[in-house]
This record gives sequence, structure tokens and C-alpha cells, in this order.
Amino acid sequence: MDDRLGIRLLAIATLVAVLFGCFVLAGTVQPSPDDRNYPNEADIAADGERYVGDRVVVGGTVIETDPLTIEAEPIPGEPIAFVVEDTARTPEVGDTLTVYGTLRSENRIRAIEPIHREPWEMQYMYLVSFLGGLWVLGRLCNGWRFDRESMSLVPRTAPLISVGGR
Repeated sequence: MDDRLGIRLLAIATLVAVLFGCFVLAGTVQPSPDDRNYPNEADIAADGERYVGDRVVVGGTVIETDPLTIEAEPIPGEPIAFVVEDTARTPEVGDTLTVYGTLRSENRIRAIEPIHREPWEMQYMYLVSFLGGLWVLGRLCNGWRFDRESMSLVPRTAPLISVGGR
């Protein structure tokens, strides 16, 4: 094997390993602990009295609309219901709602900012991201080719697909 080819393969393997390490590292790093680190439903389940009057973030499924009640499950098999007050939102039963607000009692939250998510939003996000990735891959394959001799990407002399005479 040519020394240059071996060096390139080693460089590619090293860069892939570094990229993988960066993904793992990014997944373990949290934002500044003091920056918007509000108690959540698990904290309230453990010691709700401690957080009365504090700002909290609670997410769950809407189980009732009058009064607006969401059910969170911080511990599997042990759901907790929270009544959400002072919100203009009118979600349907079964919708997912995340509420940022002030805990008035162990199961009542005065909403400051409820975030209502439709079930299709996550699917839409992943579909659009996937299609964008395919578009970028198509552009890459159309304008570049892999040269096995130099183990590198080189520009094509003519694109695979010509759109609009370009």
C-alpha cells in the first residue's frame, strides 16, 4: 500500500473517531447550570412543598380541559396531575403540553408560557431534515466524484444531472 494512501486512511479514521467523540461529548454537556435550570415534574414529585412559589417547567399529556389538567409521569407507573391556571391556550385531550410557570401548590401551576405541541410536529421536523440531507447528498454526488487512486473527492468535469443548462 502506498504511504500516501495509508496516511489518508489513517487521517480519515482519526477524523471519524474525533467526530464520533464530539457527538458523544456534545450529548453529555449541559448548558450553564444556573441558566434556566428550573425544577421539573420529577423534582416536584420528590419534594413539592419545597418548590411552591418557584418557577417550574412541567410537561405532560392533557387529560382534562376544564380546568386544564395535564398528567406527567416522572416515575414510571406513578402519574401526577397538574392543574394549569391562567392560560389562553385550549389544547385537546391527548395533546402534549409543556408549561413554564409558577408552582402555586403541589399540583397547581400558574402558567407563564405554555408550549403546545401537535403530535405531527416531530415527524415533520425529522422528515424535512431527512429530505434536506438527501438534497445535500444529491448535490454532492452531482458535482463531485470519489477518486480511488488519490482517495479524495474531486470535481466532476460535467455534472451527472444538468438542470436549466448549467
